[in-house]
Amino acid sequence: MRAMVMSLLIFLCVTPFQFGAAQSGAKQNAEAANSAGRDGVIAGRVVNDMGQPVAGAPILIIKAGVKITSGIQMARADDEGNFRATGLGSGSYQIITSVPGYVVVRTDSERDYHRLGENVTINLIKGGVIAGRVTDEYGEPMVGVRVQARKSRELEGGRKYSGDMTRMAGRTTDDRGFYRLYGLEPGVYVVGVSNDGTGLYGGGYPGREVTTWHPSSPRATATEIPVRSGEEVAGVDIRHRGESGYTISGTVSGEAALAQGPEGIRIMLMSGADRQLAGITGTMGSKGFAMFGVPNGEYEIAAIRMNLTQSEVATSAPRRVVVRGADVAGLELKMAPPASISGKVKIESSDVGGSGGARKSLCEDGSVAKDRAMVEEVILSVASDDQSHASLLSLFPEIRYFGGAIGGAPDEKGEFTLNWLAAGRFRIKADLPDDGLYIRAITQPATGPAKKPVDASRSGITLKAGARLSGVEVIIAEGAASLNGRVVPAKAGSKFSSRLRVHLIPAEVSAADDILRYAETTVGANGGFEFKHIAPGQYLLHARQVAEKEANGGQARPEAWDPIERAKIRREASAAKNEIELKACQRVKDHVLRWHP
Repeated sequence: MRAMVMSLLIFLCVTPFQFGAAQSGAKQNAEAANSAGRDGVIAGRVVNDMGQPVAGAPILIIKAGVKITSGIQMARADDEGNFRATGLGSGSYQIITSVPGYVVVRTDSERDYHRLGENVTINLIKGGVIAGRVTDEYGEPMVGVRVQARKSRELEGGRKYSGDMTRMAGRTTDDRGFYRLYGLEPGVYVVGVSNDGTGLYGGGYPGREVTTWHPSSPRATATEIPVRSGEEVAGVDIRHRGESGYTISGTVSGEAALAQGPEGIRIMLMSGADRQLAGITGTMGSKGFAMFGVPNGEYEIAAIRMNLTQSEVATSAPRRVVVRGADVAGLELKMAPPASISGKVKIESSDVGGSGGARKSLCEDGSVAKDRAMVEEVILSVASDDQSHASLLSLFPEIRYFGGAIGGAPDEKGEFTLNWLAAGRFRIKADLPDDGLYIRAITQPATGPAKKPVDASRSGITLKAGARLSGVEVIIAEGAASLNGRVVPAKAGSKFSSRLRVHLIPAEVSAADDILRYAETTVGANGGFEFKHIAPGQYLLHARQVAEKEANGGQARPEAWDPIERAKIRREASAAKNEIELKACQRVKDHVLRWHP
């Protein structure tokens, strides 16, 4: 068992993570799916971008909500690309694979988790390549220096990337100064090099050199390189500048910093303007640290300690740092254990069976009755109200595997814990296993003399550093409706905007601040939109043009979370008068929403 765990640790730590997402099988037999679910089976297939099987692909099946050492199966795709995991207990699972030179690119509609009886298709596409040559200021080849491609955004705008630890390895140049970076996801990249190894990573070398970015630039003016699947972009040459930077140094304190672990403490430096990962280093001696080769600019710096063997994580609050023509010394990063939220998920049943047992759904879609998924198949997550800081998970994706639990999956009693939270305000979100379910309420215990639970969905849950909040309840009800439609210009011949978002707003005045009744979704290229897991009731539909910054990933949280924006959307929607009633279990299709520019 120990040998298997150590092999898994090595596999996950040194290999870029690629997440397989379930694809809807139009020809999937419903009876077979139900049978597979009862037998504890998840089956699937790994194919490339030509639809051909990827034989021998390694597969990890990891159960949500348990320690990785106790909830994993390992498999391998056969000659036809097929794999099958059997004997799985109830719950949700992640399916992971990694094949050299290939990547998995998920769409926004695909889920991280899969449930028993699903037929999973993992689509691999050939990764892109960036190649070029590094020369010094005299035009001579630089040998053995490390070059790294950093993804900054998607090809067509979309969300931006801060860069994470699993993709920081890069490649070194050969004896002619040439490099070749392969297996890159489609996207827009910048490529940089540092002669002494400290600019990209920070680190324990006494150098002070700033990273040089293609073609011969600081980060702010680096040339961006579009990379597409299977495409090789050659000639991305870098002329080394040899520019000196500055040093940021200090100490790490707090009881959490005193705990000893084989991984030690890592110091993360994030650029203030775009939240890009600007440097990484470790502690030295008595928890002191120094980050070399830092250019002028505004930054945030934080410390993190991960003890993978004991499933422990500790962090410090980010501190603002300004480098302006001089070293910065004497910083203190005080570490504390992360905060957490724990509680219980309850599914209100309209049929025989408790919140943790199998039962028939109130909404029966199709001729084959489907057993209601268990409470263990609900997946909870949190989103921060403050999007100005890079999340711990975005920098260290491996936390979801080694942090003690994968996702906020409730146990058979519905009990859950959401770990690894910093100080701040958070909202609980849920991936529900059945289209007939919706979140009716999220509450937290009252403080002081009040006895009535507090609505935790309206203003979110506020946590202090290291706080352990318990007693939160997520109430899920049956009878959810869904709405599928498309947006069309109100005037014939009008140009359709490529940046639209559709809002679903409760029409009742009494529900004006019921955040769980609000929903929003981005309109597709063909004008299509879809809402699921909607509580029955009267609604207003409203399409708004999205600002260019938001369309390019500048805003992640729903607008309804902001009370001012929420009131503004309600006023606009009331004036537009696009009303719709959604009844329990109703499936509205091909609804037309007319948009007035």
